[in-house]
Formats: sequence, C-alpha cells, structure tokens
Amino acid sequence: MKETRNIDNFFKLHLNNFNILEKDIISFELKNDKLSLNFDNINYLPTNKISVFLKNIKTREIFKCSSVINDNILSIDLSNLKYFCTDYEYSIIIINEFNNSSTMIYPKYKNNAQNYSIIGSSLNQHIKWFLRLLENGEFRLSTIVLFPNYNNIEENISS
Repeated sequence: MKETRNIDNFFKLHLNNFNILEKDIISFELKNDKLSLNFDNINYLPTNKISVFLKNIKTREIFKCSSVINDNILSIDLSNLKYFCTDYEYSIIIINEFNNSSTMIYPKYKNNAQNYSIIGSSLNQHIKWFLRLLENGEFRLSTIVLFPNYNNIEENISS
C-alpha cells in the first residue's frame, strides 16, 4: 500500500511535467488475467521504460501492473490485482519515460461507437474480469467474484 501512495504522490507532483496523449487501440483481448492491447502504432514512441498503472475511478488509488511490449502489442499482467479490483472500476494509464521527460498515454478503442462490456476469464475459477468500454473509447476494468455453490458438495470438495 505504501508504494501506491508514493506513486500517487509522484503523479500529483509531476502531472504538469507530463505530456498527455490518447493512443488508438485496434483490438484487445482479456483472458487468463492478461489484457493485451494492440495499438495502431506505438513503436514510434522513443522509450527507455514503459509502466502501466490502474487508477481507481472513485478513490484515485493507483496500482502498478507488470507489462511487456512486443511490436505494437502491450500485454498487461493483472494476476496480482484481481482481488483489489472488486469494489470499483479502474482506468488504464501508461507512462512512457524517455530521457528526462515522461508521456502519459490513455488507450482508447477507436472502433467503439457505443457502450458495451465483456467478461474475461481469470486463472482463479471464482474471479472474472469485467471490461467496460465507454462511448468515447475509454476502458473501465474491474473484477467480479463468483461465490461457489455450497449446495453442490462435489464442486465444494474439488475447489
């Protein structure tokens, strides 16, 4: 939790020094605690380091995610955050650092004309990821906890 506060303070102190961009996403996949974002063209960004954060829409709490970028696909590992995302929705923030400057990138799904949502799988059978796309193409991410059926003894024993 201490790291979260430090990151939040970092954003507050340096927000004026960030360049802010919206980058188009061609496609995405939410599966097995991983969110893959296929950018239109992210390779043109000069980069020393890319960091991905989930920001709580209501409380402004920020969590850092593990991520890997390959070609134009950014893969975000959500496995360590699935229990934190059950109460509120989170937006995705990407920070691109190069030399002494940083760029804050907001991914937007450019093929979106209306609100819609998808449910993605988790490696935990009692958790599902819920991804909602807003009309403007912004992502909202949260998790759903599925409670086991206690009336079914076989399912209860195998869990």
